[in-house]
Amino acid sequence: MTVTWEQFLERVRQSGLIRHQDLSKFAEKLSQSLPPHHQSGEQLAEKLLNAGWLTPWQKEKLWEGKPGLYRLGKYHLLDHLGKGGMSQVYLAEHQMMQRQVAIKVLPYHRVNQTSYLERFLQESKAISNLSHPNLIQAFTVGNQDDLYYLVMEYLTGLDLEQLVKTEGPLPIQKALFCIRQAAEGLKYAHSQGLIHRDIKPSNLFLTKDGKVKILDLGLALLQQQKYSVTIKHKENVIGTTDFMAPEQAVDSHAVDARADLYALGGTWYYLVTGQILFKGKNTAQTILAHQQKMPSDPRQLREDLPEVQANCILKLLAKSPEDRIQSAEEFITLLDRIHRGESVTVEPPPPPPFWKDWTFKHFVGYQPVDKNRTFQTSGIKPHERYTQQRLFFRAARRFFSKIALVVLVIILFLSLGIGLGFLWGIKTQPDTLEHEKAIQILNPSNGQ
Repeated sequence: MTVTWEQFLERVRQSGLIRHQDLSKFAEKLSQSLPPHHQSGEQLAEKLLNAGWLTPWQKEKLWEGKPGLYRLGKYHLLDHLGKGGMSQVYLAEHQMMQRQVAIKVLPYHRVNQTSYLERFLQESKAISNLSHPNLIQAFTVGNQDDLYYLVMEYLTGLDLEQLVKTEGPLPIQKALFCIRQAAEGLKYAHSQGLIHRDIKPSNLFLTKDGKVKILDLGLALLQQQKYSVTIKHKENVIGTTDFMAPEQAVDSHAVDARADLYALGGTWYYLVTGQILFKGKNTAQTILAHQQKMPSDPRQLREDLPEVQANCILKLLAKSPEDRIQSAEEFITLLDRIHRGESVTVEPPPPPPFWKDWTFKHFVGYQPVDKNRTFQTSGIKPHERYTQQRLFFRAARRFFSKIALVVLVIILFLSLGIGLGFLWGIKTQPDTLEHEKAIQILNPSNGQ
């Protein structure tokens, strides 16, 4: 793509990234130092980049000539950091304070979707009212016309999912260190009446200075208000299925702090093994597995994991909330005792009752609900969304299929037995006739 000096200069001027007088002064000084045949758009872009007036991301966007977002209020956008389920995240800098921040932006096309906008504003409010070293800090929320944004602290490091994918399962003590910090953040959030409902490795961020921060409060439930955006918009089940507590798959609005502890147990399992709890072929299978199966002992995948830590993980993953560790505070106390090397006994939870495998309504913890309520879970593709009734009938089909299979096996064995008996009778019948003829010859009187 060929871009002239004048074209690129005009694009930079329209972006508002550089004050007009500074840009004009720089361009004039540069043009005087270059012969006319070297005054190209590429030269100007490179010189602005090298002088620190533009970042590589800004230069690339300006070079493409597409309408772009370069400023939000008093912030200049420097780079695109990534995107989540409902927003884009940018690295930005305050014009006056020159402080770098992360800005979460709700795209234009989401603003008209009331659920997304209200959830975005709920997250903004939830974060702004919380202050803890293990929770991401928010500075302000605002809007520019129809564009809403949340300004947060900028973190450098990796989320725990990226860390495991990059380095493999974490060392035992490092995983314990990360989980304890996350538990501290949850303890504070729970004390403020807030249930996260989407704890997972990608929502736990490990900074370069070794601090774990809990991210993404967009699905949080404010218990003291008994209100949630997801209730208002009939999003009956929300969260990430790979780490979702069994009761959360039934009704996400009735959960308490123990659902977050279940998800934290699944996260701990992932950190030490590198694997998620269950690998279902689709969303429904994963939900059913959380309902009726216990994960394999993590020591089968990580031999150096101490037994007490393995039992802690499994206890957090108990199917019934009553069988789990009951609070983040209790969990932290237990972890501290383990860290100090004290003698600690943690009994693994009881296995799910055998009848849960055969009573189909317990496959999904079925309850009659509005048939229009759908699973609004993170990471679910649109074609994989199921209503609770569909999951119920799916489980019913599986239940009756098992019964039909048992009946079919019994019929096959009976048929095989009858068939073999018939064949044996045909085979032995000639021998019996010959035997009777021989008796008649030897004893002719018997034949009279």
